[in-house]
Amino acid sequence: KSEHQGPVKGTIIMLNFLDSAEIERLSRITNSSLSLSLFNDPDTSDFRSAIQILSKEKPMLIQPLSNDIIAGYLLLNDIGGTPAVVIETKMPREIHKQGENTMRYLVLSIIGVGLVFGLVTIFLLEKNVLSRLALLNSNMSAIGTSGDHSMRVSMIGNDELSNMAKEINRMLEELEKADEAEKKQLLLKEIYHRVKNNLQIVISLLNLQSQKTNDKNVIEIFRDSQNRIRSMALIHEKLYNSRDLAGINFKEYIYDLTYNLLHSYGVNPGRINLKIDIDEVILNLDTATPCGLIVTELVSNAFKHAFPADRKGDVHIRFFSVNNEKYTMIISDNGIGFPEDIDFRKTTTLGLQLVTSLVGQLDGTIELDKRGGTEFKIEFKEQRTGKGIK
Repeated sequence: KSEHQGPVKGTIIMLNFLDSAEIERLSRITNSSLSLSLFNDPDTSDFRSAIQILSKEKPMLIQPLSNDIIAGYLLLNDIGGTPAVVIETKMPREIHKQGENTMRYLVLSIIGVGLVFGLVTIFLLEKNVLSRLALLNSNMSAIGTSGDHSMRVSMIGNDELSNMAKEINRMLEELEKADEAEKKQLLLKEIYHRVKNNLQIVISLLNLQSQKTNDKNVIEIFRDSQNRIRSMALIHEKLYNSRDLAGINFKEYIYDLTYNLLHSYGVNPGRINLKIDIDEVILNLDTATPCGLIVTELVSNAFKHAFPADRKGDVHIRFFSVNNEKYTMIISDNGIGFPEDIDFRKTTTLGLQLVTSLVGQLDGTIELDKRGGTEFKIEFKEQRTGKGIK
């Protein structure tokens, strides 16, 4: 017993042989696969890559070998402190796989929820806003062009549209009681003015609703709906400012309509050039309304899809008549072209379905030319007054 005094008398070193039997015993205890390799004589590429990283300062390393296997390495020094052997253990990356599967299911779930939300939004928007607006516009068209002010617009519900219908019916009652033609005209213009104002309110409500979501697809749906409503509101504004309530100057209307579309989609005039060639024609409400909606849909599609990746090009709108009986409207662009594998008459896209439906209401024909871009050619006759849009 030294009692910790005087010089050191000797050193006790405790050793344990680390052979294959010991490694096998440790494997059974830890329930894992262990292998041993000399530090200077690794037998696999896995050991060679690990040795480049292992050192006295960093004697332990864990790294994935593949998507399925992860490996751990431990550097053991000899009695002199020199790196002697490397112990390796491998195990399957079950937690990693579970994490990948969970992330994959999460992404698919988010996409599914987004698609369902988008479809529900389109359905509710069509049911609660667009179809009711089309019905209201049709009733207004029939009343305004027939001159029968005893007619009333029908709109169920308790919202802005039903309140607009009540306001219109109140104005119609006042109009019915008016005896002088000038007074009737003033009241009818006031109706167009109020319809325009209420449509602007609907546009504002859609804009506010679109600000509550970050989904680009849903925002695009709201913007397309706003542009459709804006095209109808612009007609009522033109009628309000027109001396003749029976029709509007279609050329002026299209210039104003396309200006709104350029502003709505933030089109750079230096990249996309809009050309307009339209005859001086006066169209009644039943003809101008579907034509305006058709222009809105096709020009919007050109702005959104024809010129990707800052590609430059032209969008051309032409409208001319033959003997003031038959009209031809051509909307074209020199962009990337319409997809070859899509039939525009059978597509599920709401915009092209609306175009096809509106051409049918005009009793017209529509043709698509895919040479050198995309060109839609529509031919029709002016609709009789009082027919309205459906």
